[in-house]
Amino acid sequence: MRYILISFAVVFTLQAYSQKSIQQTAIEYFQNGLKKSDLKDDAGALLELNKAIETDPNMDVRLKEGLYLIRGTSKHRLKDFNGAILDFTKAIAINPTANAYFFRGYAQGAKAAYDLAIQDFSKSIELDPTFVDAFFNRGSIYAQQKNYTAAISDMNRTLELNPQKEEARSLLNNIRELQATMQAIEELNKFAKPKKQATATNNPVKITSAKTETKTILSKKKTAEDIFAEGMGKYNGHDYIAAISAFDKAVSIKVNYGEAYYYRAMSKDELKDYKGAIDDYTKTIELVPAFWAYYHNRGLAKFELQDYAGTIADMSRSISLNNKNADGYFKRARAKKMMKDDEGALADYNKTIEVDPRYENAYLNMANIKYSLKDYQSAMANYSKAIEINPESSLAYYSRGNCKYSLGNYAEALTDYSKSIELKQEYAIAYYMRGLTKYNMNPKLDGCPDLAKALQLGLMDADNQIKRLCK
Repeated sequence: MRYILISFAVVFTLQAYSQKSIQQTAIEYFQNGLKKSDLKDDAGALLELNKAIETDPNMDVRLKEGLYLIRGTSKHRLKDFNGAILDFTKAIAINPTANAYFFRGYAQGAKAAYDLAIQDFSKSIELDPTFVDAFFNRGSIYAQQKNYTAAISDMNRTLELNPQKEEARSLLNNIRELQATMQAIEELNKFAKPKKQATATNNPVKITSAKTETKTILSKKKTAEDIFAEGMGKYNGHDYIAAISAFDKAVSIKVNYGEAYYYRAMSKDELKDYKGAIDDYTKTIELVPAFWAYYHNRGLAKFELQDYAGTIADMSRSISLNNKNADGYFKRARAKKMMKDDEGALADYNKTIEVDPRYENAYLNMANIKYSLKDYQSAMANYSKAIEINPESSLAYYSRGNCKYSLGNYAEALTDYSKSIELKQEYAIAYYMRGLTKYNMNPKLDGCPDLAKALQLGLMDADNQIKRLCK
């Protein structure tokens, strides 16, 4: 959208400038270049824009600023990042806008000049504190630099400004996982034994006669670290079976190789071998007993095996080591709910949002419990908060509609069901409830098409209502 804004901004300058017939040719080249850039014909755009500047090197500065921005955009898309940076720099010299710094930062990032990219994104944010894409891109680069704290801060700000930006939500979760993994590795490394220095017996060399000046170096046997590195290559390539095989070999050579057990556990997790993963997490905990992420991951595996008491125990230990991990409270709440401890689950969901006030699923799950307890007003408030965080949640609108329906507020329930269907057009249960709501509001309102749609989408309960209400 930022590129489109540039195009419209230039139009008004063109209208005023085109009155000067002396430069009409340059303007025509500019207009042609603008159209081709909008159509992503970037090679054609460059030809036209270059002709415009060659024809009139002294064109109006406002027009020249737009030309540099548009030409820089086309160069970027053609992967001429240096050329793009040069054009954006020229635009900044004319008018240092948030857009111009953002575009230059984007080009800097594309050529892996990350520090310069961060500088430009930061300047863009300074000029426009609501610039969502500047926060998102700066956060992405922080993540590449393994500055996870800064990356998480920028992703959170991105979602505050635009809760619908799902790529930011996904990346935020990935960054949190990477941060936990790096912390785990650091803890393991504290317990790692120092490597032995090479000696003559470690690296035997057979020397023949001085006359031949020949040395025969015996081949070096692979170390546990070498094999672990191979396993990591397989793990990062999502070949978890091959990764496990490599980690097996690594721990057979180095029995207390914590990192190998940890990544073998995560590989087994990916393959849904939760029992095997639990065994390896347990071994990792034996080696490093005071790191929260190991208990957290083992608790997740136990949850998959429906060992909810075990999940609660592991999450409790994880929380005792790191009480700022919202996911720990959330997972413990889910396990408590599965054990029918609604009060305990609500307490943990409340703790989740205390740590992370934008934890959408905590509000949803808490509302579900309150709804089941017929506390409709309180449930409705939680669903509304979930909608505030993510206005694209069809589930939240549907669930809030159920609260209103249960309270007899049919008109508002109808609005929520309709919004839910707008967001998810194949939502059978929302059609079903909207059909019933129309009937309850006024039997003359035709809810039958909604009930028929619900049946068409596979909700068999709708058939009984159609027989009862649609005669």
